[in-house]
Amino acid sequence: MKKLSAIALVVSILFIGLLSFMKVDGAKIKGNIIPVDGAVQVWAINNTDTLRANIVSGSFEFAFVKPGVYNVMIETKLEYSPFVKPGVNVAEGQITDLGNIHLEKKPVK
Repeated sequence: MKKLSAIALVVSILFIGLLSFMKVDGAKIKGNIIPVDGAVQVWAINNTDTLRANIVSGSFEFAFVKPGVYNVMIETKLEYSPFVKPGVNVAEGQITDLGNIHLEKKPVK
């Protein structure tokens, strides 16, 4: 019984030790779109990555984003002008909040 307890203790210590060396990149990009039904999806693009996020009740979030500079593009519905926010800087482990993004209606012809 002592041997089994000792093995369980060693395995637990090894597991905890391995977890301490895991790199978790928790960087995020998030924002809100106004009007909430004005867009279809959001893209974050840099030199090496293309990320896509769905919009839920006007809000979007990209999780596990690699650090770098991204262009965030909002794919809008037909009645709204496209939106691009260039130069969004994402730092490791940080949340980049773009806040409220107000879409503009296209001019009526």
